[in-house]
Amino acid sequence: MISRPIWASVLALSEASIKLQRPELSSTGIDKAVGAPSISDINLDVTNLIFLRALNEAKNCTTDIFRAWSPKRIYGKELMETIAPHAIGRDLTSAIYWLLVRLDLAAALATDTKIQVPLPPSFPYHAGEDIKADPFANVFCFAHRPLWLCARAVEFVHSIDPSPQSPLLQTWMQLMEELELWHQERPQGFQPMMELEIEDQTADSRQSFPLVLYASGGGVFANQLYHTAMLLLIHNKPRTARINGLTSVTMSPLWHAQRICSIALNNDRRECWDPCLLASFLMASRRMTHESQQQEIIRGFERIQKVTGWDAGRLSEDLRAEWSLLEM
Repeated sequence: MISRPIWASVLALSEASIKLQRPELSSTGIDKAVGAPSISDINLDVTNLIFLRALNEAKNCTTDIFRAWSPKRIYGKELMETIAPHAIGRDLTSAIYWLLVRLDLAAALATDTKIQVPLPPSFPYHAGEDIKADPFANVFCFAHRPLWLCARAVEFVHSIDPSPQSPLLQTWMQLMEELELWHQERPQGFQPMMELEIEDQTADSRQSFPLVLYASGGGVFANQLYHTAMLLLIHNKPRTARINGLTSVTMSPLWHAQRICSIALNNDRRECWDPCLLASFLMASRRMTHESQQQEIIRGFERIQKVTGWDAGRLSEDLRAEWSLLEM
């Protein structure tokens, strides 16, 4: 029998999602029941407790993204350490773990804070022959690897006391190599179906960004997070780091920031949006200085709000304020 707190959270999340599409509907009061387990449900097992937390975080993203993206968010260290070993697998606990990683990564990117969900030191899935033979496992592996690498990049950026066994330079080099390996190995479904640089577009084009289109939600998700991870690492490159085989363009933070914006601006399907993609777009947008780019970004946030129902308008207001400070 499902616990009452989880049932209430599922209903509240469902109600919040419906309201995004039909805001004229009145509240049923379901969301008042969401929160910590009641006394009668205090014996919830760890999986149910974490599931309840994930549902509440998802609801916060749906109803009040600023509340969800709090720099002072606390997930509970003991609870997170309990779920970390379940990163691998296809069971409910594994799905909950990766959902929490996405939600926490979104908050970390938006607020420039450290990630709180514990991350496995190595990616728990590998693109071996057994995975390549399974279409679901193959898509899952190539979609979640950039997610893990992006979260690791955030973890690296906010490393204060690195482990002696894994100094900063070694960690940076490893992450860069793994990102490049993913980029080289990604299957056709994760490669762009169209890619045009700004100079390749028609002279009368109003585009301020390169045109990068993907045919699937997995391609959008994985590639935007790949560019996000690269942007973070390049901006925090150790002085003595040397990478062979990468072009000067690939090592340009602006190149990656523009591609993040392009992917986001051309993502017009509700089912392809994720809070960490919105936060990634926000992070890259802060680096755009040309007025034409800024105007296109503002229109993009307005379109995202219409597509998803998220309060992206407030994000564009904050962006305008930040851009004004840059001009001073």
